[in-house]
Amino acid sequence: MKSLLHGILIIATITALAGCSKKEPSANPAETVPADVTTTTEKPKAEIPVIAEAVKTTVEEAVVYAETGVGIKAPSLDGVEWIKGEPVTIEPGRVYIIEFWATWCPPCLKSIPHLTELQKQYKDKVTIIGVSSEKPEVIRPFVTEKGSEMDYTVVANLQGTVKKNYSQAFGQNSIPHAFIIDQNARLVWFGHPTVNGTMDETIKLVLEGKLDWKPFAKEVADAAALKKLLSDTVIKYYKMTREQGVSEESTQLAHAYIEKASDRQLNALAYNILRTSDKEKRDLGTLLKAAAKCNELVQGKNLGYLNLYASALFENNRMAEAVETQQKAVDLLNSHSNPYPKAVTEMTATLEKYKAALEAAK
Repeated sequence: MKSLLHGILIIATITALAGCSKKEPSANPAETVPADVTTTTEKPKAEIPVIAEAVKTTVEEAVVYAETGVGIKAPSLDGVEWIKGEPVTIEPGRVYIIEFWATWCPPCLKSIPHLTELQKQYKDKVTIIGVSSEKPEVIRPFVTEKGSEMDYTVVANLQGTVKKNYSQAFGQNSIPHAFIIDQNARLVWFGHPTVNGTMDETIKLVLEGKLDWKPFAKEVADAAALKKLLSDTVIKYYKMTREQGVSEESTQLAHAYIEKASDRQLNALAYNILRTSDKEKRDLGTLLKAAAKCNELVQGKNLGYLNLYASALFENNRMAEAVETQQKAVDLLNSHSNPYPKAVTEMTATLEKYKAALEAAK
């Protein structure tokens, strides 16, 4: 089991994601409860009467939107060192994109050309500011080397205040991610800078004066409510199985969670069950259900999820399917131009282990 989990962890660390995170590896949750089921940061409160007027609703209903932080007066950029471009003060009359990135983050590097293109397209109306928490001596040579390929303002978040007021306040822990500030100096959107083209479309609406950010605020509020519900559900499930073992009630809780959870949440749930030391309290049915749906949501294109699903099948004595799934994982890994050697060794050894178990079961 130890070597099996080690192999899963290796694969998880090399699996490509849409964003990078140093704090939240997708397949290595906390010992008892995954990190992604709790919220520890507080969002800044928007001014309730202003929100009510902006979204044409009552003050009571506006409280819901205020809790999301959407619509607040944008926090300042104090405490940064300006690496490229002139110092900027956020003020009404101009639109701003604040994008968080790092030199070591592959998805961030892919977003740089797009941000440069946007800056050129909207140079008279929009200011793009790239914020990195790395040291200036790391950022400056990188930006210099990029030259015109990275043609927008760049800062080093020396004091950490910008990250605290934006990323941490809004629970945006992975990078790249961006925030849009409208002509009224209010934060009206946040999300990935390139996925689904949502940021580009939002910028257009902002510049045309047509953005209605009420739907986005409600989307954020609904997501927060769902996260709270899922968090409460999975924590109750962990507590119940840890104290009493698997029961009909715990299974119902797990199934309710699985129905609404994201792929990363399902991955964390399955991984936690797989690493449970007390075998009598390991919920193998839920392990398989969570791993199967996790893999299904990404259409079998994530190495870590495939590897985990194969493990779940193996633990449930479905040897032939475990071999088939692990073979798919090995093939997917080998299809990469430069597969990680240790991962290849680990995954191939696991495949041979499953094949041997299948032969022994005949």
